[in-house]
Amino acid sequence: SNQGEILDPNGISISASAAGAFGPRVAGGQSGSIAVWSSLNTSDSNVIAAGIAPSGAVSAESVASISAQDQPTFAGAFDGTDLVVVWADRRAGVYQIYGARVSSRGVVLNPSGVCLAPASAQDQTQPAMAWNGTHFLVVWAEGSPSASDIKGLRIDSNLTPLDPAPFGICSAELAQNSPTVAWNGADYLVVWVDGRSAVAPDYYTDIWGARISPEGGLMPIVSAICSADNNQSAPSVVSDGQDFLAFWEDHRAVTPDVYCTKITAAGVVMNQNGLPVSPSPSAKTAPKAAFDGTNYTVVWSDNRNGSANNVFGTRMSRAVQRIDSTDIPICAQQYEQASPSIAWTGQDYFVAWQDYRDSVNTHSDIYVARGGTDGTVTDPNSGLVSGGEHAELAPSVIAA
Repeated sequence: SNQGEILDPNGISISASAAGAFGPRVAGGQSGSIAVWSSLNTSDSNVIAAGIAPSGAVSAESVASISAQDQPTFAGAFDGTDLVVVWADRRAGVYQIYGARVSSRGVVLNPSGVCLAPASAQDQTQPAMAWNGTHFLVVWAEGSPSASDIKGLRIDSNLTPLDPAPFGICSAELAQNSPTVAWNGADYLVVWVDGRSAVAPDYYTDIWGARISPEGGLMPIVSAICSADNNQSAPSVVSDGQDFLAFWEDHRAVTPDVYCTKITAAGVVMNQNGLPVSPSPSAKTAPKAAFDGTNYTVVWSDNRNGSANNVFGTRMSRAVQRIDSTDIPICAQQYEQASPSIAWTGQDYFVAWQDYRDSVNTHSDIYVARGGTDGTVTDPNSGLVSGGEHAELAPSVIAA
């Protein structure tokens, strides 16, 4: 009491969990107190909280940290009002797809996230999503790394599922993963890395795709978008409002390259096995693309200046023809720039990447640059977004 009397000489049990509890802290107020502490389970560490009433009654424990476990892969899209972000979340022991709305001013409207897909015995990872003016289509890989399928679910702007259950998009033999999706004004196109032909002795992966109707129906499967020799991976797809342009990382030669192909609204692959995006002999990986209403711009990681990657890009027409005679250096700073992302804002292209220029390769920061429709780069060297103490990785740009 305030006279120094001990009111609970035997103490109050706040937590008797089997997990280790350490580092307690208490904050008090007129209506009671709250105690928080770290709880160390066998596979993860959480911050746990419990309320303590003036009477000494203790409320049930709750997880107070942002989330248990990892959230390793994510995607986002804008619905005209808010941004919706989805991610793979392991708080339940297996990865599930969660989502949250974020206002255009950056306020997280669902800070704990909302589980979008029902519990599954299989991990749900690598989500991607697109908005069609009415709802989102969220797609992901479900299963083990060696035996995963592509699944999808439509949700509205309030994160409410529009389908009674996730629907299958591809369940071919072996693994399908790394899905990406775009909307062309009539249908979605989902593109993924497909391992159905990854059998002995080569085990090569290809690029496949399928169209999805606004009602969530699986339309006739697109024939293999690319089944060239060796592996194809890291696909990206974008639409001009009618047709689609798919990009991917291609290993048909000794040096990895970036290839692309046009896919019509009817699902016809116009450039079978694709066309190279750049004439440079350098290693090119991780392509991403956006459309400005007239042309596409594609960006990628490129090692033409030495062993470390820089970010380069080029403009391409709807007819899949290069516009620039030479590739555009978006960022060619010292050390490594990798994992670029690009969006068209209505006025500029906006490119982000992870950058090691300030850390001597100990950890990466996030930098950005703007680009015009004429291929100019406005600020390749000054756009630091996040320079925290630890690594910031794999940025994603979504235009509001």
